[in-house]
Amino acid sequence: MQNLKTFFKNLGITILILAIFSLGIFIGSKYMTQEVTADSSDTVVNNTILPSTFSTIAKATLPAVVNIITEKTVVLSAPFMIPDPFRQFFAPMPEEKAKRTGMGSGFFISEDGYILTNNHVVSNADKITVTLQDGSKYSGKDVKVIGTDPRTDLALLKINKKKKFKYLKLGNSDSTNVGDWAIAEGNPFGLKGTLTVGVISGKGRENLNINRGPVYQDFLQTDASINPGNSGGPLLNIKGEVIGINSAILSTSGGNIGIGFAVPINMAKNIVEQLKKNGKIERGYMGIYPQNLTDDLAKAFNLDNTNGIIVRDIVKNSPAEKAGLKSGDIIIVYDGKDVKDANQFSMLVADTPIGKKVPVTIIRNGRKKTIRVKIGKLNEKSVASLTNKSDSEKIFKHWGIKYVDARSEIARNMGIRASKGAMITGVRQYSNAYYAGLKNGDLIVAVDNHPIDNSQILDTMLLKNINSNRPLAFKVKRQDMVIFTAFKAEK
Repeated sequence: MQNLKTFFKNLGITILILAIFSLGIFIGSKYMTQEVTADSSDTVVNNTILPSTFSTIAKATLPAVVNIITEKTVVLSAPFMIPDPFRQFFAPMPEEKAKRTGMGSGFFISEDGYILTNNHVVSNADKITVTLQDGSKYSGKDVKVIGTDPRTDLALLKINKKKKFKYLKLGNSDSTNVGDWAIAEGNPFGLKGTLTVGVISGKGRENLNINRGPVYQDFLQTDASINPGNSGGPLLNIKGEVIGINSAILSTSGGNIGIGFAVPINMAKNIVEQLKKNGKIERGYMGIYPQNLTDDLAKAFNLDNTNGIIVRDIVKNSPAEKAGLKSGDIIIVYDGKDVKDANQFSMLVADTPIGKKVPVTIIRNGRKKTIRVKIGKLNEKSVASLTNKSDSEKIFKHWGIKYVDARSEIARNMGIRASKGAMITGVRQYSNAYYAGLKNGDLIVAVDNHPIDNSQILDTMLLKNINSNRPLAFKVKRQDMVIFTAFKAEK
């Protein structure tokens, strides 16, 4: 009997020891550091590898990054300017031409030599020289500009050599989150093969007043160091995949202060395919002028939030007019996607295949309604200005000026990089505006302290005050200067 008690006692102790040992193995396997495939000093937090070095990514990706040097012929202005009223009495001033060089970056996206970069890096270049990390140089007939797209600030080049180039894998920028690793590569200030590391600081950045920046803006923001010369280089994720094209910085000094922007690679993919196929971009066109909803507008229309856009006006004979859309309609869904704001809506329409019939959900008079719109082809001239001909002629007759939206293609080509305002395209000689000093290229940003967000607001102000017997005060931006002037409408 005693032996039986001893047996069960020892059995219980054995079972207890085995249980404790098994529990220890379970806890150890669950919470101890896992084996990693990267550097032995890497650590794991919530099953995510935190690298102790980025050297592996540098070795794998930098050989696909290139340095781009451009040469442009520029016309130098006369050393002094003669005021307009007296210019007709002087002989034409001689012009001098000079070579101006520029620098930027790019990267191979295929082994057969296609290179993705920024449009502003290569635009209007007389000569392009591409230098690889191993020192190989290509220029002249060896470098071809396949196509450019100023609206997204992208350009596609090709090295015409029968050679296999190292290239980068394109990732998925939509799956990138704020706080993810971000690796910027390029040639800042001509220093080749430079890598900097930071994080994704923000997504969907838009309406940025960036010199030579794109019309369509949906930037990734990063604090990875980006400087002059980095433009066109890749922004990579922790896997070494391209998630963006480094394009711009916000800076008070011209150098990096931790606020850089990159075009999302998902936006670039469609651009690349179109440029490869056609050498140009075709975009969808609907023919409406969208306006963001404010809190007050949302309340006025009995809406719960400011998501969606209000149709400010409609272009005559456009797809929108033919489909039955009207000024005052509120678009909340486009082709199955919720509409957030005017910027997103414009990009959705632009990315739509030409000829596709798209369901558009609107709110009209408090009721939801779905209208199908057959998307047309965007003609740049059709988006220059919404002012109808009779109003435009009336404004030119009484105020002596013509103008377009600051964000129109005409304004962009004139070097305007503002999201708000109206750019002057014509001043009638000897008009009140002429003597007030207004010039082509001036950006009207306010009238009588009333902000001018677009040309339609300026239309309203000027038409309303044609019969007023007092001058209006114009706030104008001319390059880096702000100018105030005032004049009356002519009867």
